[in-house]
Amino acid sequence: ALLAAAQRRAKGKTMGRRSTFKYLGAPAGTSSFVKTGAAGKSPEEAQLLADVLRGNPNFNLLVRLSDSHIQELVDVALKEEFATGQTMMIEGELSNELFYIVQEGEFEIESSTPVEIRNQNGVSYLCRPQEPDGPMDNKPKVVRTVGKGLCVGDRSMVFNQPRLATVRAKMRSSVWRISQSEFKKVQQEAIQERQAAGTGMTPEEDKLLTDALRFNANLQRLPPPN
Repeated sequence: ALLAAAQRRAKGKTMGRRSTFKYLGAPAGTSSFVKTGAAGKSPEEAQLLADVLRGNPNFNLLVRLSDSHIQELVDVALKEEFATGQTMMIEGELSNELFYIVQEGEFEIESSTPVEIRNQNGVSYLCRPQEPDGPMDNKPKVVRTVGKGLCVGDRSMVFNQPRLATVRAKMRSSVWRISQSEFKKVQQEAIQERQAAGTGMTPEEDKLLTDALRFNANLQRLPPPN
C-alpha cells in the first residue's frame, strides 16, 4: 500500500507538465559568470545568457542593468527541455510570466500577423514591424525557423502584451527560462540604486519608457481622459 501511494504521488507530480526543467543553484563564492560559470552553468552557457540579457534593448526599458544585475538573472535561469513538436507558447496568449533564451536546437515561429526577427547587438528577438505594409488582416502567415541565442517572450513580458507568435520545437531542444517576477525584482533593484545615486534617466531610457507605456496592452484598455 505504501509503495502504491508513493507511485501515485510520483505520477501526480509529472502529469500535466509540458517538459522538464531543473534549477541549477548558484555555487557559493561565484563572482564571475564568464570565468567560472553561474548557478551550475558552464562558462559558455552563462556567457550566452549574459550576452542576450545585455544586448536585448527590451531588458533596459526603465533602467540599464549593470553586470551585477545581469549576474543575478543568469543565476536564476532554469533549463527546460522541449521534445520535437512541443509548443513553447501560442500566439495571442495572455500568459506572459516567462521569457526564454534558446540554448540549442531549433524552433518554428508561426504568426498570423506581421512579425520580425530582429538582430541587434548580436542578439535575436521577435518584434512587430514599425510600419506594416498594408492591412494586417491581408498578410499571409509568417513562418520562420530560429535557433541558438534567440530570445522569445521578452516583449510580451515587458510590454504586458499577448504572445506575438506560436513557437514550436522542430527537434529536441533546450532553452533557459526566466520568470517575470525574477526580472522585475532585479529591475527594481537597479531603479532603487539609480535613485540612491541621484541620477535620472538618460534620453535613451526616457524614450524606451515612453515606448513601453505606449504599447502596454493594459493601458490601451483604459478609457480616454475627459
